[in-house]
Amino acid sequence: MRWILLLVTLTIPDHLVAQETDISQLEERFETATGTERLEALDDYVTALKTQDRSAAASLLTDFFAAHVADTNDQQWGRLFLTMAMLKYEAREYERCMTYLDSASMSLEASSAQDAEALGRYYNTRGSVFQRRKSLDSSAFYYDKALLHAEQSKNKELVASVYNNLGTNHWYKGEYREAILPYSEALFIRQQLGDTSKIADIYRNIGLAYRSMGDYSLSIEQYELALPLYESVDNKRGLANLLNSLGVLYKELSDFDQALRFHERSLAIRKSLKDSLAWSVSLDNIGSAYIEKGDFGRALDALLISEQLKLGREGDVRVYNTLSNIGVCYDKLEDHRRAVSYFDRALEGALAFGDERAIAMVYNNLNLLYRDEGKLQAALDYGQKSLELSKRIDTPDALATAHLYLSKTYKSLGRFSDALAHYEDYSTYQLELFDENAASERSRLLLKYDFEQQTNNMLRQEQELQNANKESEFLRERQLILIGLVVALLVIMSLLVFIFRSRFSKIQLEKEVIDQRSRMLELSKQNLDQELKLKELRLTSFAEQLSRQNELLDDLRKEQSADQQQSLNDLLGKIDGRSKPDMSWQAFRLEFDKVHGDFIPRLSQIHQGLTSNELDICILLKLNLTNKDIASILGSSYESVKKSVQRLYKKLEMENADELRSYLISI
Repeated sequence: MRWILLLVTLTIPDHLVAQETDISQLEERFETATGTERLEALDDYVTALKTQDRSAAASLLTDFFAAHVADTNDQQWGRLFLTMAMLKYEAREYERCMTYLDSASMSLEASSAQDAEALGRYYNTRGSVFQRRKSLDSSAFYYDKALLHAEQSKNKELVASVYNNLGTNHWYKGEYREAILPYSEALFIRQQLGDTSKIADIYRNIGLAYRSMGDYSLSIEQYELALPLYESVDNKRGLANLLNSLGVLYKELSDFDQALRFHERSLAIRKSLKDSLAWSVSLDNIGSAYIEKGDFGRALDALLISEQLKLGREGDVRVYNTLSNIGVCYDKLEDHRRAVSYFDRALEGALAFGDERAIAMVYNNLNLLYRDEGKLQAALDYGQKSLELSKRIDTPDALATAHLYLSKTYKSLGRFSDALAHYEDYSTYQLELFDENAASERSRLLLKYDFEQQTNNMLRQEQELQNANKESEFLRERQLILIGLVVALLVIMSLLVFIFRSRFSKIQLEKEVIDQRSRMLELSKQNLDQELKLKELRLTSFAEQLSRQNELLDDLRKEQSADQQQSLNDLLGKIDGRSKPDMSWQAFRLEFDKVHGDFIPRLSQIHQGLTSNELDICILLKLNLTNKDIASILGSSYESVKKSVQRLYKKLEMENADELRSYLISI
């Protein structure tokens, strides 16, 4: 491996010298050519020049167009317009790119002798623009046409580019597993062509697909294949992109310090390249990592710089994502006025771009902000907008987030039944995500185990073949006694190696099984936590229903006439009243003990001398019910309950009822 890397290193300078010589020759050919040959020479010269200086190539074409504007109807100009369109695409100037593509199409599609390679490049570039605009069905249509013409032209470089773009189109649509197949086709062709940088790009793309599926082990494997390739050809831009991808992966694994280290390395490279837009992307990711860490001051510092770098830029700069994260920082720093301002700007940009995921994210951020401010109706409106949009996006993570935010909003509004319904939907989508990840991890372990078994069998067979050859040599060179001793020794050694390998494989497999069980136990713990939250919501809903029932019975008594009162009391006495055993209260206490069975014993042990009525009030305060609801459930007046609560928090040596509620909820 060291010799291969040395040869690659030694050949790089010669390659660069040869490239500079070729560009000089192409420039000289362009300067001396005339007529249609001059147009062909210009196309070859610009194509080579843009690999070194994209802006110089664009300027050369612009000047040439200006000097020969009268000749623009010539069909030979089609390839030049296409080259200019590709330069504008690489500069993220998509509107101008489409203008040049339209000019190119009039020449390329009208030509009697159509150029399959040029048409393939034309449809490939057009598909890429639609992909950037998130018109993914349109981009897939143009990529299919591009692939047809690329295969007709037998240009392997173009075929690989189209396959790579098709994979990215699947990735944008959330079809991560489907993306791997065209990526693999592109990788196979790139390996034949020997383009190291582009091979590394595809390894990174495959790693992105595995990361999006939640298979972080396979994702890291692909990134590790790409890393030495970028370094071997000194591809700083590709290396910066890879480090950025590693930072995003470790952020998803909640290793924020490691994520920041990768993002800062990527930022340093992008600064050296003076690529301000890529620089701003690194700052966005650094800000996002600091938000996850809870360091909103540092997050804001990075994001504000990113905003300034993006403002005024043409093309796909996605400044609305930056604005949304700045709004989050201001919200957490309790500057709600600025937060709303940034969220509004982010929403305007996302709507203009048609980025539905970003729109849903802003809606969720606004829901949280207005919930924190106590403006619950506004929070509810944004939560419902997020859910409606998430249903259109139709991905488990977006739907789970929308249902969770709505559940918290309804809980704040006191609508516990609606809160429970949305929390159950949230739990369903969360379990779906957990099940997919668990299935993926199980499949990976099984594949790894089968691979190791096959490898061990091959090694064992190879070892047996080597032993046979050695035995044959000893038979020819040594006497029978010596041969017998050597063969015996080899057999013993082989047996020991076999036993050692078998035990080592068994230990490795047992370790993986233990790790899998640990993950399953963690998943079970998360499920139990969710079940507890569901039970608490049901218990609160039960108490609310019991309160409404008692209020209804009281109202019914008040509406009866005096002569009807006695008969009504006899009837209601069977189902109501605190003087007789109350079946509704007993049912509530049974449900409460199922969820918080140790609450009353612990409270009684800490505060001895509490009466039965005081313990009942403590139970209802722990559920965060109002004094009115407590009075209705216990069959007492509001003033009586209020005084009982006052005596209770004074008895427990507390300042007010809010402190008492917080204390009881924490037990």
